[in-house]
Amino acid sequence: MLQEAMLRAWRLLPDADGLEATDFPRWIAAVVRNVVRDRIDYVGRRTRMRHLESSDGAEDYLAAAMSTITQVVAKRDQIRHALDALDSLPLTQREVVEAHLLASRTLADIAGELGISRNAVWERLQRGLSAMRQHMDLGSSV
Repeated sequence: MLQEAMLRAWRLLPDADGLEATDFPRWIAAVVRNVVRDRIDYVGRRTRMRHLESSDGAEDYLAAAMSTITQVVAKRDQIRHALDALDSLPLTQREVVEAHLLASRTLADIAGELGISRNAVWERLQRGLSAMRQHMDLGSSV
C-alpha cells in the first residue's frame, strides 16, 4: 500500500507545484490517507460482492425476490380474473355481491336498501358467487 501511495504522489506531484515546503508533509499525508480510504472501500465492496456471489447471498435473495414478484403477479391476475367474473354477473346479482363482499354490508342491510327479503338477498348472493366460480373455472382452463 505504501508503494501505491508513493506512485500516486509521484503522479500528482505536478499538481503540488505551488505548495510551500511546510505544506508538503500535509499533502503527502492526504495522498496516503486517500490511498488507504480507497483500499478500505475496495475491500468492503469485494466483501459485499463475495457475500452476494456466495450461495447464501445472491441465490437466496434472488429466489425470495422472484417468489415475491411471482406471488404479486399471481395475486394481481386473480384479482383481475375475479373482477371480470363480477362484471359478467347480471345487475341484480352483482349489486348484492359487491355490497356484501366489497362493502362488507350485512344481508339485512342490503335487503332493506333494495326493498327485498333477506332470503332473496341470500339467494342472489349464492347464485352470483356460484356464477363467479364457474366463470373463473372456465377462464382458468382456457
